[in-house]
Amino acid sequence: SSVGDATDFGDLVETQFFLSATSSQTRGLFSGGNNPQSVNTIQFITIASTGNSVDFGDMSDVKRLHGAVSNDIRAVFGGGMTNSSPNYTNSMNFVTIATTGNGIDFGDIPRSDGFAYTTGASDSHGGLSE
Repeated sequence: SSVGDATDFGDLVETQFFLSATSSQTRGLFSGGNNPQSVNTIQFITIASTGNSVDFGDMSDVKRLHGAVSNDIRAVFGGGMTNSSPNYTNSMNFVTIATTGNGIDFGDIPRSDGFAYTTGASDSHGGLSE
């Protein structure tokens, strides 16, 4: 709501790249990524306060370049690249954002035969003003 320069919020538990992120109004979640191999970790921050991320739990498989979607209750992570051959995955996991814990199987993305970079969109917003 204000104009200005960025300031330091905090640090991730693990340095990662090619990770995915999603959020509720309260928590921001960061999943997977490379460090230097693909990892299965999920980290979170509390959006209203600055500070380092905290371990949330683990996805059922390692992945990077995967999609992440959420509403205020649930986050889903799916698709992406892995460390093994074939180096893509079609698995999806979900977590309940308000509670920490490991990802639970949410099924599979229909295609698992190639280019697996995915992206996401959510069904929720902060409200519309006219």
